[in-house]
Amino acid sequence: MDSGELVLDGGGVRQRIPLAAIEKVEARGSRGAALVVTLTSDGTPPRTYAVRSRNASAVEAFAATVACSVPVRDADEPRADGSRRVVVEFLPARPKRLDAVQRRLLVGAAVWALVLAAVIADGDHTDEDVLMWLLAPLLVLPGAMCVVELWTSVRDALVLPRRGVTVVGELVDSTVNSDGDVVGYVYTFTAVDGTVHRHEGMFGGEESVEITYDPSHPDRSRVHGHAGASALKTVFCVVLGLPTFLTGAAMAFVPLAELVSGV
Repeated sequence: MDSGELVLDGGGVRQRIPLAAIEKVEARGSRGAALVVTLTSDGTPPRTYAVRSRNASAVEAFAATVACSVPVRDADEPRADGSRRVVVEFLPARPKRLDAVQRRLLVGAAVWALVLAAVIADGDHTDEDVLMWLLAPLLVLPGAMCVVELWTSVRDALVLPRRGVTVVGELVDSTVNSDGDVVGYVYTFTAVDGTVHRHEGMFGGEESVEITYDPSHPDRSRVHGHAGASALKTVFCVVLGLPTFLTGAAMAFVPLAELVSGV
């Protein structure tokens, strides 16, 4: 907590909340493991921020410290909309060693190299076995990307309409390819608990768009108004991506099965 404001970091953003914009601060939960900050309101539902920690005693002590610094107001004293005084700053991205996808690719490459060596070392191998194992990743990798995209589209289509929450997202960045064409958009949106999240995808372009997200997993979100393009992408994954993945998997399975059966 800086002088005169409460600073909350998380999700790649920093939120500076002036103490004058805070109505109350409290520790909630059966063990007091959540710090809940409620802002002042001019009559509309007040915005709240929730920060969770495993150290309940630290949360309770911090809540008590902040509560002592919050201005004391009369119950009938007019309040302003505290959310308008919150300043959101984007933190510089921390350099990542390897993300989950890169780790899986490295593990897959290591397994592929080991099996290739075993296939070559096997005295009963044929040139066709080696060729199939060499070519299989060229089909499996792009096919697997399409399968993951297909699963994501189906999951979002089933889950988001049922339990999703729709909010307004603001355009903050875009990605371009080597030709300078825009191929993706980055939006930020505020969840119902006051936390700010990012949505990255190929759909959008407007300064403000409606974004539906899963409250249980705010990283699962989609932009409204692109049903036709989403359906076309799904069809592409089914017609081309899925057969490509299955063909590559079959090419990898044949020499692997022969290798295992010969052990």
